[in-house]
Amino acid sequence: MTSEQWPTADEVRSFHQDGFVKISGVFPAEQAELLRGALAAERTAYNAGDRDDDPRYTFARTKSVQVISNLWRIREEFADLSVHRRLGSIAGRLGGMDRIRVYHDSMLYKDTANPPVPWHQDEYFALLDKVVTAWVALSPVSREDGAVVYARGSHQEGMLDVRGMSDSDVTQHLRAKGHAFRCPDMAAGDVLFHAGTVFHRSDRNVTGVPRYAFTAFFFEDGKRLRPQPFGTELVDLVYFPGRAVGDIADSPFNPVVFGRGNP
Repeated sequence: MTSEQWPTADEVRSFHQDGFVKISGVFPAEQAELLRGALAAERTAYNAGDRDDDPRYTFARTKSVQVISNLWRIREEFADLSVHRRLGSIAGRLGGMDRIRVYHDSMLYKDTANPPVPWHQDEYFALLDKVVTAWVALSPVSREDGAVVYARGSHQEGMLDVRGMSDSDVTQHLRAKGHAFRCPDMAAGDVLFHAGTVFHRSDRNVTGVPRYAFTAFFFEDGKRLRPQPFGTELVDLVYFPGRAVGDIADSPFNPVVFGRGNP
């Protein structure tokens, strides 16, 4: 299938009902291998200090995973935005958006040293609502590797203020609400798309093999930046240089990658 044929009607229904959907084979295995190699090279260069003082590194950190963001401005393998256009066209159709922009992209590297990622909703940290996330597997991923675990249907309840709640508290809350937990296995090139309000987490990678993934966040063109929910810190303003809360989210870091009739 091509990006113009994704998603199917069943996939759209699953996305709206469950808050997430796995779409298989979005990228061929050879392209997934190329992108994985690019991320491995970038991680090596970053950890060696070769990127120190480079202004393109607006956001990079290591905790539950090692994150390097805005890869499309850093790595030639992402620079032509063809990867983002393919993902964005699917995200736009899933979310019913006519024209969408990139919020940001990120490398997600996880090995045995990284702890689990606790339950969270992406929009808890976002300056925009109705964000659609694409999570791209660049090698086979299972729960043992730290695959994404979803609380099915939890997006239908909107945002939950989890300040003061432990990860086990959130687990109990989601179970009490009747949300089943799902963790799709993935092959290289498969992509998970999820709504910004669905709860998700990942376990520790216990395989001894590093997990490389790539994620991209998309939003509808014309949106204005809002304060983050629950008074959280406005760290995401780094993804919208020259813009402030209340402005249209159209900085040079947020290119348009999808428009209806122009996939």
